[in-house]
Amino acid sequence: MLTIIILLTTLGIAAVYPLCFWLNWREPLKQKFHRFHIGLPTMLAGVLGVFVLRDNFSENFKIIFGVWFFSLIWTTAYSWDKEFLRAKFTLFPCLFGSYLLAAVVQQIPPLQSSPLGFFMVLLSSLIVCSSLYAMNLGHWYLNVHGLPLKHLIRATYALWGFLALRLAFDIAAILSQTIMFQGEQVALGRFIPTLDGFFLLVALFFGTIFPFVSLFFVKEILNLKNTQAATGVLYVILVSILLGDMAYKYYLIKFGIVL
Repeated sequence: MLTIIILLTTLGIAAVYPLCFWLNWREPLKQKFHRFHIGLPTMLAGVLGVFVLRDNFSENFKIIFGVWFFSLIWTTAYSWDKEFLRAKFTLFPCLFGSYLLAAVVQQIPPLQSSPLGFFMVLLSSLIVCSSLYAMNLGHWYLNVHGLPLKHLIRATYALWGFLALRLAFDIAAILSQTIMFQGEQVALGRFIPTLDGFFLLVALFFGTIFPFVSLFFVKEILNLKNTQAATGVLYVILVSILLGDMAYKYYLIKFGIVL
């Protein structure tokens, strides 16, 4: 269980994180800002490669993984000494990474032939990545003076949008979704108060509600042009999202609950 959760989380970050460059595709951040942000998914893909080669993945999966990993290495090497990385160079790695993420999701029994399951895993990865990106971008403001606030504001609103989408979906799912529990179909709203469903509240609170509300404070702090304080709150939001994401994935894999 823990291995699958870590695999989904790591692959999701490596596959989706380069999309964050599209938040500033018209005005790329310079001064080699891109190094960490393209190096991170490349490093994670390299770590995943060790497990892919040792595990019982299909040859087709391994070939596509190799192409994806090579595309990340090429993008990293090509852009490393440049002043900035253009977003268009991240499209190819993200497409292949998303395909691999979908292939892994299809191997999870409760999610086989479930496009909605893949969509929520992808949305979860977008939330984690946009939170990590916003936090790192806020830290960049502490090192490079004179950057316009619009970059951090845009990253914050992107995270806010993804969280709003998940919150809306979670509410609809709780009101309408049923799961198989103890041999019978049970409404999700009835499952949550049980002992087995209690930690789903942890996922909902830390993974969605708390960060969504906290972004109001980030917005107000940015209105005061205090990027240091905003970055501190974004650190807390990232930790909260990671905790909630683990709980979400646990219920996704064990009970097939798509939230």
